[in-house]
Amino acid sequence: MNNEIELLFKNFIVDGKKIPVEFANYEGSSEEYVVYFSNGEHGSSYSDDKLDTTTVEYDFNIYSKSNFLNILNELKKILYKNGWNFIEDSEDIYESDTHFFHKVTTWNKERDEIIWQELD
Repeated sequence: MNNEIELLFKNFIVDGKKIPVEFANYEGSSEEYVVYFSNGEHGSSYSDDKLDTTTVEYDFNIYSKSNFLNILNELKKILYKNGWNFIEDSEDIYESDTHFFHKVTTWNKERDEIIWQELD
């Protein structure tokens, strides 16, 4: 799923500004960026005693020194258009030590490619 997310947000531009989207950690200097990571995976459908699909859940953490709503809305549009399902948004957070506003939006997606099941 990380490869899909990287492709979806390769050129993530909001209000004319490129927003970095990174897995797990961002080490740049942008005042607006997104960090994503998986919350886990669970079986979602079975047939003939075999797992057919899993659902993977991801958190997308938006950090911004100013209003993050346009970033949040554009991120949601892209995920929704590409088959992701909205779960929830966190409360609005202000991190006084870094002076960043922080918002988490959680999404999941079902996938039918069960790689580890084919390892026999």
